[in-house]
Amino acid sequence: MRKVTKKILLINIGCAIFLGVFFYIINTESPRKKWIPSTMNFSNINILIYMKPTTPNKFSYLKEPVREIIAGDRNIYFLETSHIKDKDEIILNPRQGCAVESAARMNPTMKVYLFIFNTNRTLNYSNKTKNIVKQLMSYKNIAIRHISLETYFENSPMNEWWNSTYGPNSSQWFTSHMSDVLRYLTLWKFGGIYLDLDVVIKKSLEHLTNFVSAEDYFSVAAGAIGFDSLDIGRRFANACLYEIITNFRGDDWAYNGPGVITRTLNKMCNTIFVWRMTTERCDGFTVLSSSAFYPIYYSNWKQYFEIGNKQSTMKAIDNSLAIHVWNKFSHSTVVKVGSAVPYAEIAYQYCPRVYNNCGDTF
Repeated sequence: MRKVTKKILLINIGCAIFLGVFFYIINTESPRKKWIPSTMNFSNINILIYMKPTTPNKFSYLKEPVREIIAGDRNIYFLETSHIKDKDEIILNPRQGCAVESAARMNPTMKVYLFIFNTNRTLNYSNKTKNIVKQLMSYKNIAIRHISLETYFENSPMNEWWNSTYGPNSSQWFTSHMSDVLRYLTLWKFGGIYLDLDVVIKKSLEHLTNFVSAEDYFSVAAGAIGFDSLDIGRRFANACLYEIITNFRGDDWAYNGPGVITRTLNKMCNTIFVWRMTTERCDGFTVLSSSAFYPIYYSNWKQYFEIGNKQSTMKAIDNSLAIHVWNKFSHSTVVKVGSAVPYAEIAYQYCPRVYNNCGDTF
């Protein structure tokens, strides 16, 4: 009996200590931010890209890159980084095409850019990709651009980092980390909305600015980020670049993606709790509920590909702005065109041109 009583006492003491620390953290948080990143120059910078009109067959190479100004909060950016090194052929799969089409379809007044990064100046489409590109180019608000990776970091606070030994050259996951870094640099350059290529947009994003979506109670995800080109967005973009430059980890797969925006918000909002990251506390920046862009948690990704729980899955995503199918886990899961799984039905509705012209497998 004494052992039981002693055990209960120890449990109660442990709970009391935990609650004490918990409420101490909450009560000592200031409603105002205490951390301000170093000042960095911000301007609408031209980037070097190869501008000859995109065709369904290939990107044309111009000896002299043409400068194009792409700036403003009415832009949506998708970044394709899997072709950064040692590839001369572009493979854009139907699911990636679906993400781009759905964004253009649901946001007709916004310009949707697909940036394809590479160090090779001569890139051709794979045969399977040509038809996907043809469908995308049928939308007037979609533009596909081949970006010269070497020039993209020029005239930015990240140029020194890019050329350093502690920058990308230290990464064990170069392609993945470049995807992480380039999304923040793109929003720093131009402002607008960044989206992952494994989403399907279900509703208009035209009303959103300066936002991110929660993933759980302690972290936010980096698959949908909005920074405007004015004061709030610039400060947060500066803060994210500062976080990367000072704390880049080449040995940690997730540290430089969602970790960057999470740690930045921890500092700017002065709280470690996502549920306390209110717009007021975060000086005008909004942290949306996970239901906005990630209605199905990553560990439950199979729900998008199964009929068994279809009714509950469709109910869970009904009011979401988008779905995120967690490509890291789902990329090898086959979806037959015309099947009744949730992902197929969503694609049929929101990216019909790509879905109906991708062959037998989506």
